[in-house]
Amino acid sequence: MQSGYAATIPSAEFRLTSTEGLHVACSRWDSLGPVRGVVQIAHGMGEHIGRYVGTIEVLVSAGLTVYGNDHRGHGRTAPSAAHLGDFGEGGFDSLVEDMVRLSHIAKEEIPDAPFMLLGHGMGSFAAQQYGPAKPLSLAIVLTPLRRRSANISKAYNWPKGCTLQKALSPPASSKSQPLHNEMKIHSDSTALTQGA
Repeated sequence: MQSGYAATIPSAEFRLTSTEGLHVACSRWDSLGPVRGVVQIAHGMGEHIGRYVGTIEVLVSAGLTVYGNDHRGHGRTAPSAAHLGDFGEGGFDSLVEDMVRLSHIAKEEIPDAPFMLLGHGMGSFAAQQYGPAKPLSLAIVLTPLRRRSANISKAYNWPKGCTLQKALSPPASSKSQPLHNEMKIHSDSTALTQGA
């Protein structure tokens, strides 16, 4: 696996404009090899997409291009410190709509690759709201609630036996802490989970 500082520097930084005019800070990290798929990350409460550089390094080294944004009231999207934690008038539904807009950009830029959504903490709840209505090749929901995770596969109506559990750890060279000690991957394609 290739590793290095360059993987954690975004290949592109841009802003998308929400329906109410909020400028949402977004980033893209290009795969370090041939593109095998696209992962969009939905970060947790009180975080920002930069928190995930260790995970992003692993993903881009594995042939995945990664997209992410700082959610409303978080990171570079918050207009000021006074707005931290404030989703704005549209609330959580608008946060999910921002994710949908970013996924459209990702799918326009890399149309033929499998599209995956990784949601952590608060982002896992956004991923659950996003997922059932949108075609996904893979949804990764990082949540400490085992029962909730089991219910997700039922809600998404994925084929039986398409759950994979594994530890999510940053590379040995990374100073990041694991995002979660267990992740559940629900997939409609076993090819996407081979070697995982």
